[in-house]
Amino acid sequence: MLNPNSLINFKNLTPNPKLNTITERTNLNNRLQKAGNFIIGNEKNLKRPTNNLEPKTSSRFLSQTRELNPSTENTNSNKFIKMNNFNFNSKKSQRNNKETYINKIPINLEDLLIQEEHLWMILTYIRCGGDFSHYSEEFIEFSHLSSIQSFEIYFNEIKFKKDLRIYSSNEYISVMISLFTLLTNKISDNSLTHLKNLFYYIHQNILLIISLIIGKINKEYIFNIWGNKLKEIIFNRLSPEMKQQRGNLDDEYFHINQNNSIITNMLKNYIEIYFKTQNAFDNLIFNFVNMIILNYQKYPIDIYYIKSNLSKLKIDLLNSIMFKQAMSTYEIKPPIPFLPPLNKDKYTYSLVLDLDETLVHSIAETGKTLIRPGTNIFLKELSPLFEIVIFTAGMQDYADNLLNQMDKERNLIQYRLYRQHTSLENGSNVKDIEKLGRDLSKVIIIDNISENFSKQSDNGIFITPWMGDPNDTELYELIPILKEISVKKVKDVRVILRRFRDKIIQLHIQGDINPLATLKNMIK
Repeated sequence: MLNPNSLINFKNLTPNPKLNTITERTNLNNRLQKAGNFIIGNEKNLKRPTNNLEPKTSSRFLSQTRELNPSTENTNSNKFIKMNNFNFNSKKSQRNNKETYINKIPINLEDLLIQEEHLWMILTYIRCGGDFSHYSEEFIEFSHLSSIQSFEIYFNEIKFKKDLRIYSSNEYISVMISLFTLLTNKISDNSLTHLKNLFYYIHQNILLIISLIIGKINKEYIFNIWGNKLKEIIFNRLSPEMKQQRGNLDDEYFHINQNNSIITNMLKNYIEIYFKTQNAFDNLIFNFVNMIILNYQKYPIDIYYIKSNLSKLKIDLLNSIMFKQAMSTYEIKPPIPFLPPLNKDKYTYSLVLDLDETLVHSIAETGKTLIRPGTNIFLKELSPLFEIVIFTAGMQDYADNLLNQMDKERNLIQYRLYRQHTSLENGSNVKDIEKLGRDLSKVIIIDNISENFSKQSDNGIFITPWMGDPNDTELYELIPILKEISVKKVKDVRVILRRFRDKIIQLHIQGDINPLATLKNMIK
């Protein structure tokens, strides 16, 4: 069970235990010392800031980078460059003691390149509706070793330092929220649109931040391999509107701050739409993220606290999913056949109907459920002729709540079957109508997902998924066809439905925009 009090402090979390070993720290220091020799000449005792450690990047991303620049394999030191002089708001004596250190601070351009590339790949896969989980996971693993927040030491402006912290927080939360959306089965056209807009602004903002960082590099180091690649990425991926702001420091600061506000509002709206639910885990995510966002202007932003708690929530969620999968093995399945014997005095045929996107559509943003045009007439016209069975892959409580409203007198729908009646095959909830206990030559199933009736495809009628169009007429068009099947006492519905499918394809080729209306005459 998820424990609402299970959030932990960062000190209890070790994202990458390998970095804690003596050997790993020694190797890391050796690499940094070599880089230091390249950067600072004879000042061998100078070390990189502890909050900007060289990351252990994934071999896949490194190999991609090397393909872009084959010469990078033997130029690791080129990714560390020194910054221009800039003043710290500190006492004169402190400034004098640190003057040599400040002028020579190394910055890892490879960190910036990899971080941008992760965000770009997440955005790209969201845009095309692909599985972006792999890139989100790699970003999270990498961000425990390097964060955009670590670059705040190169800037004087207190307000901009806070903007970097807000961006770093929003960036990490957004990637985690995208993963939670996948893991909790909230992916839809609407949620992908929200995520696409969110990650567009996140990616544009990191490009602006990288542009500012590059502006602080000494000119003699601008044209190294990593700097050239970053400048090429900014040129190709920064939007035209954002490009106009480059070069004017005040405008760049302003737009980074403005984008932060947009990202924050998008995040707030997203969690309210998709995670402010009755589910216990959704509530944990909503409450934690909402608390962080609301306190941006009140308290210092602790990115490590945010990362640790969201990581803990992710572990809890994965454990919960694994537990549910394990328990499903021992789930008690309904006895077969699912239905009692057919009342042959009243019915000859059985009509099996899907629920979501076939008869109804739920709107995630409002929580409302819409009923497809013609549903009531469809049920009233056909219930005297067919044994009506609702077969949904949804949960029983959810389905019963809807069906009780659609069939208040309980005289239209004879039976209800739910997720526990489906068979999980290759990740899909297949509806095996052979388990109904009916003669398959007299059973028709209508569903908006053809895979759902893949075991008996000849019995199926595919209906276009309904997403709320008030002008939809498909149920109206099916009524006369189904009536003809019953009235003419068709011996085997599978033969007729096979002809339907072939004829529909032919009519579409001939340009018939309403093939269902012409199929009634085919029934013999």
